[in-house]
Amino acid sequence: MTNQRETEVKTVIRVDAYTRVCLTVIAVLLSVLIVGLWAETVPGQSRAFARNNNPPKLFIDSAGQRKAAIAAQEKTTRKLEELISLFTTGQAKVQITDKASSTRSPTGARSNVHLKMQKSR
Repeated sequence: MTNQRETEVKTVIRVDAYTRVCLTVIAVLLSVLIVGLWAETVPGQSRAFARNNNPPKLFIDSAGQRKAAIAAQEKTTRKLEELISLFTTGQAKVQITDKASSTRSPTGARSNVHLKMQKSR
């Protein structure tokens, strides 16, 4: 039994004053950071809110995305209706030829479909 007590070795770590000061400074700074994050739910909220009078959004605004998609779709529908009215009134005509033209379309493809627009009088 005495052999077991003699074989136990205790490790003693000595920390000098510089290390203690560094560890104390780190602990204080971490504490300040934690308190700051806890007290302020959204970083910079007051500054962002003051600039544009809109509260910051924490989550994705799916309703806003749907409204934007619907607005874009309505714009496309209006343009399509305008084209349909041009074709209906005869102000725009489509001409199909047998051979592909030597000129290329804006996309770079050769086409045998030509769109002619007439100015309204």
